[in-house]
Amino acid sequence: MLTKVTYSNREFGTVSIKKFSSKVIYNLITDNLEGLLLVKTSKLVYIYNTNLEKKILYNRIPIYWNDVVIWKQIESFDQNNPKISTRLRDYVMSLLKSNEINILGIGGEFYVYYKKMIYNNYNYKSYIGISNHETIIQDANFNLDIFNKYIQIQNILVDYSDILSYPKLDKSKPYDIIINLVNIHENIIKYISELNCRKIIIIMCKPLGSKIKMLNKYLTLKNIRHFINISSWITICEFTLNYK
Repeated sequence: MLTKVTYSNREFGTVSIKKFSSKVIYNLITDNLEGLLLVKTSKLVYIYNTNLEKKILYNRIPIYWNDVVIWKQIESFDQNNPKISTRLRDYVMSLLKSNEINILGIGGEFYVYYKKMIYNNYNYKSYIGISNHETIIQDANFNLDIFNKYIQIQNILVDYSDILSYPKLDKSKPYDIIINLVNIHENIIKYISELNCRKIIIIMCKPLGSKIKMLNKYLTLKNIRHFINISSWITICEFTLNYK
């Protein structure tokens, strides 16, 4: 839940950013709206605590989602518009209320949903996450390892263009699936089309556009909702598999 500002558009930043930006030379400043600024300069990345007026050298920052705190590396993806992030995530959670099956997350933020689900007793039998970004897999392990003693959790680094790198999942087991990607590779949709999918949620930072034809080869669109994100919008789609 970070709001970003660069030197060229700092007038659109938060009060804390405006106050702090006059004191430093920087490339990027983000504000988590909880008294912490993430500051990137040409040589250094650090967190500035505006309450303590103290610089903190640390590679992870907190994301606050209601009663749950998720820690992410500075380089990892997150939904960074605080005006819509909680509403967007709450909406996705409302689509996934059923229990006692498995869940597969692909792309950014899957571990954010998993941690919230575990705290809210969603009772999925297993939580499996895949991403082609090492920092996302590291963040997933960092946030979820504490639950591994009593919940089946697996986070896997893959190459989206190589379907052979994907985990070999039991196709007889039912899955809910969350996909959160800017660009959806057809190999991903082919992969999930071979699973026993009950519900598929796709989150994209742009309209479906040219992807709709490819998606319709494998999936049936059940519901679509848009969230306005400054000058663009985020698309959340609910799909089921086409009948084979």
